[in-house]
Amino acid sequence: MKSAFASIVRGHDLRLLAASVATGILVAIIVAIFEALTVNVVLQWVREQDLAFQVLAPVFGVALAVFVLRYLGQEHSVTVPTALDGLSVDGILHDFHIAHERAYTFRLDDTPVEFVNFRLTATARVPRPEVKPLNGDGRSEAAADKGTRSVHYGEDGRHDARILNRDLLPPGFEAEGPLVVEEPSANIIVHPGQKLRVDELGFLHIS
Repeated sequence: MKSAFASIVRGHDLRLLAASVATGILVAIIVAIFEALTVNVVLQWVREQDLAFQVLAPVFGVALAVFVLRYLGQEHSVTVPTALDGLSVDGILHDFHIAHERAYTFRLDDTPVEFVNFRLTATARVPRPEVKPLNGDGRSEAAADKGTRSVHYGEDGRHDARILNRDLLPPGFEAEGPLVVEEPSANIIVHPGQKLRVDELGFLHIS
């Protein structure tokens, strides 16, 4: 089955000073947080896709875990990717100091580091959407025609332009400018001398 990719991101807010917690306890807390985030992602995926739990195994791919870290007292933070296998506080701090220096040109090795946020991105395989030809029912040139209106085309001057409703244009429709194709979110302008064509999927081509 052909597949596309989608991502779900879940964050967990926590303010915790690395210097104030024993190393082993801190690592255990971090692992527990990411395990909870993983469960959260799976449950959210089940709800959104209306899937049964047994189909999740072949669907989910590799998860990306990242920390959002900052020096104690700072307002700005740095995002640091991490691997949960072999996780260590020294490794986290090492990667953070390097990322902070890269982003802000300095590092404060002796300053406590604050874990601001934990994020997990899980990548899943989903069926590729089927692209279907535009249904021509109810669509016609006559139905799409909204009359004419005076339109200024900049260097091309002012013209009486034909106004068309995009939602009612049939596949295969062609017309010469000047045109204005109206839809709820935008107007498509076809200048004098240009040509509009609607393909079988409903996309507009201007040449």
